[in-house]
Amino acid sequence: MTQFKSEQYIKALKESGFSEVEKVSEEINDDYISVGTLLTKDSTTISISYTDDLFGMYIKNEQ
Repeated sequence: MTQFKSEQYIKALKESGFSEVEKVSEEINDDYISVGTLLTKDSTTISISYTDDLFGMYIKNEQ
């Protein structure tokens, strides 16, 4: 998944009511950026990380 598509996915989550708790971005070198975003809505927390073409997501639902 590209960085653009990852950002669009996070934007869609925000539009559906998720709030961004934290976002961390680190440039490793000129062509390598690592981004981590934490979002929450009600009892659901989503942690998303992406670098270049890799995308990872962790979903925690507390009930």
